[in-house]
Amino acid sequence: QLSVGLERLRELCGDFQLVMLSATVGEPEKVANFFSGGRVVNIIEAETTKQMEIQVISPKTKSGDQKIADKIFSSQETAARLRTIMEMIKNSRSTLAFTNTREFAEILTSRIKTLDKKFPVAVHHSSLSKDVRINAEKEFKSEKIKALIATSSLQLGIDIGSVDLVLQYMSPRQVTQLIQRVGRSGHELQRVSKGIIIATDEDDIFESTVIARKALAGELE
Repeated sequence: QLSVGLERLRELCGDFQLVMLSATVGEPEKVANFFSGGRVVNIIEAETTKQMEIQVISPKTKSGDQKIADKIFSSQETAARLRTIMEMIKNSRSTLAFTNTREFAEILTSRIKTLDKKFPVAVHHSSLSKDVRINAEKEFKSEKIKALIATSSLQLGIDIGSVDLVLQYMSPRQVTQLIQRVGRSGHELQRVSKGIIIATDEDDIFESTVIARKALAGELE
């Protein structure tokens, strides 16, 4: 739609300069050629890359996790992951926690609230009303709450300087997806973007580790 719209503008208004910017394009030449329609394009690659720290963890169960498991009607392994998420949120200034589906975003938030009704967290995804989303963003920006649990609804376009940690619940499935999400933390050139993937089982650990390694090496789809 965008490329067709740009060509239509050229038909109506004459040629114009086109500037494209992206941090997550694996093959700039292909993208540039697609949007330029075969015209001459200069590609500029920035020499300085954003510093990132990405970890993959699989939380181990502790003695108190059975009590948590009983309260949320789940397994000790799930309880360990939930406990870890809550501890990390408490120990950070502001945390964005990403899930791959709206269902998981709701489940995680609900389970946290079951354990602690006053825990400073809110949910954010595209199925919620505009008013609810805007209110959640305002409370997060003003640091009235410490965390938002979101889907791709907050993956792009949110610039909140207080965010110092991004959590990803389960494999993000794509390298570019991980980079976009982790990039929401430490959103200044001199700061380090910190991200932690919380993996669930052996397959998830393997996939998450490969994606994390590729992200740190700049190997994008």
